[in-house]
Amino acid sequence: MDKMAVDTRLSDAEKKQIKEALEPSKEFLKKHLPSKDTIAEMNALDKRIAPILERSQKLNKLENAADQLKRRLDRDVNLSDSSKVTTPQERETINKAIQKARDYVKNNIGKQTPMDQIAQQDAELQKAVDPILSRLDARNALHDYIDNANRSINNDDHHLSPSDQSLIKNACEESNKWSRANPRADKQQLDQQLNQLKNKVRPIMDQSLKKKDLLQLADSLQQKGQEGSGGGSDLTSDERRLLSDHARHIKDWLNDNPNADARELDKQLRHSKSKTDPIANRADQRDQLTSQCNQLRNALRNDRLAKHISHQDKNILQDMIDETVDYLNRNKNKSTKDLKQKKDALEAASRNILEKARAHQALDDYIDQTADKLKQLSNRISPMDQVKVNKALEQAKQFNKGADANDARDKLSQLKNQVDHVINRAQRDQELHDKVNHLVDRVNDKNDALHKQLTPKQFNQIVDQVQKQQDWINGPSHKQADADQLQNRIQDFDKSVMPLVQKADSKQALDKYISDSKQSLSKAEMDPQESKKLSDALDGAKQWLKAHPDVNKRDYDDKKSQVQAQVQPSLDRSKERSDLINYASNIREKVSTDPQLASLLNADDKKLIDNRANETIDWVKRTPDAKLNQIKEKKKALENTVNAVLESKDERNNLLDYAKKVLDVLNNNQAVRKAMTDKEQQAVDDYAQSVLDWLASNPNATANQIRDLKKSLEDNLAKVKNFKFVVPYKTFVGFRFNEQTRWGISGNRSTDIVYGSYLQQQERRDKEAAAKRGAKVATSTAAPKPSTGEKKFKVAAKSKYSIPTKQEEEDLKLFQTLKGSKGGLIQAKLSSLIDTTGRVKAEFGAVVDDQPQQSSSSNATTYSYAQLKNGAKYPPGIDTQKREQYLSDAEFVKLFNMTKSEFNRMPNFKQISTKKALELFQYEYQK
Repeated sequence: MDKMAVDTRLSDAEKKQIKEALEPSKEFLKKHLPSKDTIAEMNALDKRIAPILERSQKLNKLENAADQLKRRLDRDVNLSDSSKVTTPQERETINKAIQKARDYVKNNIGKQTPMDQIAQQDAELQKAVDPILSRLDARNALHDYIDNANRSINNDDHHLSPSDQSLIKNACEESNKWSRANPRADKQQLDQQLNQLKNKVRPIMDQSLKKKDLLQLADSLQQKGQEGSGGGSDLTSDERRLLSDHARHIKDWLNDNPNADARELDKQLRHSKSKTDPIANRADQRDQLTSQCNQLRNALRNDRLAKHISHQDKNILQDMIDETVDYLNRNKNKSTKDLKQKKDALEAASRNILEKARAHQALDDYIDQTADKLKQLSNRISPMDQVKVNKALEQAKQFNKGADANDARDKLSQLKNQVDHVINRAQRDQELHDKVNHLVDRVNDKNDALHKQLTPKQFNQIVDQVQKQQDWINGPSHKQADADQLQNRIQDFDKSVMPLVQKADSKQALDKYISDSKQSLSKAEMDPQESKKLSDALDGAKQWLKAHPDVNKRDYDDKKSQVQAQVQPSLDRSKERSDLINYASNIREKVSTDPQLASLLNADDKKLIDNRANETIDWVKRTPDAKLNQIKEKKKALENTVNAVLESKDERNNLLDYAKKVLDVLNNNQAVRKAMTDKEQQAVDDYAQSVLDWLASNPNATANQIRDLKKSLEDNLAKVKNFKFVVPYKTFVGFRFNEQTRWGISGNRSTDIVYGSYLQQQERRDKEAAAKRGAKVATSTAAPKPSTGEKKFKVAAKSKYSIPTKQEEEDLKLFQTLKGSKGGLIQAKLSSLIDTTGRVKAEFGAVVDDQPQQSSSSNATTYSYAQLKNGAKYPPGIDTQKREQYLSDAEFVKLFNMTKSEFNRMPNFKQISTKKALELFQYEYQK
């Protein structure tokens, strides 16, 4: 009965029917104890109620189908009035079928309508719309396949050759032309066109994916075959050599068979895996066992978890780790099966200790979380209940730390039984207060949609319900209500006011969309005829709104969707066109006027970017009817051109610097030369010189080609056994990363300033070149002054040479990732070019300015954590993005486990992750 009361699928008449059907059973149960007769009566009851519920479900299903069709009719571009794919008669057919289904549902609610009649009505709806929609679905499937195929052309992971890319592009363009020339093609024709396209494209795609799998296998084998590479680091030299040889064999085979089809590639892949899997799998299993030891080490290093592990158990875990490491060192040739058994045994032996620690940690975490909730909800919990909860928490804190995992879990369950009902009741109470207070604020705001969009009667209905809830909250019943009763109260309140509130908001949203769209239309650059068409559509929507002041929320939402389908595509296309022209114009201007980019690009590079920008602008002007996705693709193509040029320059200069460093070490570091034979010295010199020659003869090489060449140089140098060098470290304050700065023995470290961006590296190279030419160079050791639009990174004092710490290793990996990725340090320079398109500037860490900034902690005003965490009502006047600085020093250390000074020296991305974990950070879209 309770479920029936809140079931929105049932009409009042159907609920009455079910209630009447239940009465005989209720009387029967009063007179009879459970028996065979009782079961028979229950079965009879099911038979009386089941048809009513089934009828309601079928009508609800029919109504949902009609609603989905209406949404598609309003939003599908191919069903809009301007579409050439469907005719007005077809759109009218769908409209009539939808309205017929809706009217049928409305007229048959609560009636004894036969089931087969409802099913027939559903079938008639599908029969009316299926021929039209199936044709549209087939057209969408064709265009989705075309879009995916076109995306694969620009996807480096597919390893498509230029000829393959051209074949796919031409096939897709042919299908696009056919589609445009045949807007009224039927489903069979569209399916036939899709199959023809697949027959052309699929073999090429299958071949590229198989080639990708084979190359990935080769790269994996090559990595495992390199000594000290991480994966496969425990393999013997013979095994590493075998894997490396097979990696080279795969790449040689691919070079010798560039036109191998998918079947041949798959055969080669299976053959290669059969030869290498036994070694590679064993290496993976050893790595997994090593990783398991590292996980145990991390558990011992985790302060929150380790405090729940006894000293004896810590020794046991450490012994397990040591014994496993020793096992790996003593048994280089153990089989995959033996290694897996060892891993399973280690996991089983450590499981009880870790489960016990985690169970105790869960108990402690719950205690801390509940204590925080108790503080936040103190005004919703009676003093007596606060005392009870605090007492339960204090008793739980005294729980035996040596108890096993099951006892700790039982204690947690017992504590929840004592506490949860109090906290849940307070949370529901707070939710009710918030809902009522929110509506009070809206009622008191004369500019709110409730005042503007509702009739006086509807507005007073909301006021009455708010007053009713306030009276109940201030009365005696409120204090006696439990969490379930409060939840029911919230649901009843929502049911009474939310339909009116949502209707007002939907009506306001439609009105605002019309106004905003008319304003956007007045600024948009488009064909006058198209502009007038959109203006008429918006005026028509405005007239509809005036003629329908009191329809339901769904009607307003449907009308908004309909107007959006008519207007928004054109507005979006106009905005994207303007953004593309602005982007291309800005790039063209920057390349010709920016002095720093001038130093980075040669004449050919500037000409290439300038030509592509001009071509893009001309294309936009020549094709006023271009679709939104075509404009976006054009913009992406221009971005790819610019990024490719800058990335190739970055990689070229990095490799040039790298090769010169190799020669510098070889020629000037006597300690390194002394350890090498003449043959080895000649080999290193040849490797480096060949790279310099290649760079000179290939000025237009791509970034990928240069990266491959650098990898080849590194691989060749790794083969020269006695070519040794020592790498000192310097610390950048701005990133807190460590960069390898100068090759050579520790006594010959450089005192030069280390620069933090590509452009600064370029300045250093220019100064060195000027010095070699005999030009005067400033001898000041201070960091160069920042140029406009870019900060330089200050360099902290040079540390003594030592083995890097774990933190330093992680920071170095971060820097190397940023440096080698697309959108790395050099790309930050381009941020000024793309501001007009709304893209967010990349941020690579907190840069230390020349003048120290005053910390927010110097403010005399401090606030508690409860006042500053997410969801709280922040004190006025604070900077919400730097809330942590308003904590007292003591509470800051307690929460962050570090001082404010230590926190401020952390890189920006770590500050953000730490603040997110403590609920002191929110992105704008989360607010």
